[in-house]
Amino acid sequence: MRPGSRVAKYEYILGDSSYEVRRLAFQAGVWRDMTEGLFDRLGVGPGWKCLEVGPGTGTVLLPLAARVRGRGGRLDAVERSPRYLAYLRRKLRGRGFDHVRLLAGDLLDAPLEKNAYDLIFARWVFLFLPRVEEHLARLARALKPGGFLAIEDYHRDSVAIYPRLPSWRYLVTADRAWFASQGGDLNVAGRLPKLFRRAGLRVHEIVPHVKVGRPGSDVWKWLEDYFVGYLDRIAKFPPFTPARAACFRREWLAAKRDRDSLIISPMMLDVVGRK
Repeated sequence: MRPGSRVAKYEYILGDSSYEVRRLAFQAGVWRDMTEGLFDRLGVGPGWKCLEVGPGTGTVLLPLAARVRGRGGRLDAVERSPRYLAYLRRKLRGRGFDHVRLLAGDLLDAPLEKNAYDLIFARWVFLFLPRVEEHLARLARALKPGGFLAIEDYHRDSVAIYPRLPSWRYLVTADRAWFASQGGDLNVAGRLPKLFRRAGLRVHEIVPHVKVGRPGSDVWKWLEDYFVGYLDRIAKFPPFTPARAACFRREWLAAKRDRDSLIISPMMLDVVGRK
């Protein structure tokens, strides 16, 4: 299936297992500086009316709620996973975050007011979404004039490992096919500037982020948690096979023992549009 093609309903392919909750928490720590830097540049603070799309386990929602608290600030969040919603409600309880409202369900079905938000934010959400233009049009409508739509997402083809692993090309091609099976696109960030303009937004900034790590580093562990942790699922998509997946696992473990190995993260892009 072509990335971004029309799909009536899509599956969040990484799910909401306990393993995924732990993986997301670690991932958020690796990239915390990226997101905090974005909010700093935009001047997000007390009094802002914000919407987060796909807050998951709340790794952005909680610090963002603290930023906007006071002076009438508000934070809405749209989440489709019942398990994540229950997790968020527990984390919000007793923290004085009465200005946070959780909306259950898909973004396209959410009751979003027109011209309501100073900031709409999504991190690692749009790579999963089919019908990207429809989602962007809905979000642009919900922005106040002068408001920001800020998306942090992947240009995944830039991920690399050195020395190169013989089976690496099979892994990255199969990974892309896995996401495309639900209409997603691992390189969605590169498409966003043009799609922002089609939605009536001016491109405010595009900021790239790349991290590099050796075995034992947080960057290495983060990518290992994903590529090795979800290897059995990725192996279901060609050109990967179970045999090639087993080969990749052996090659990865050997690379992990090589002190000269180097992993280069996929590029993350901050793509910010303004209404």
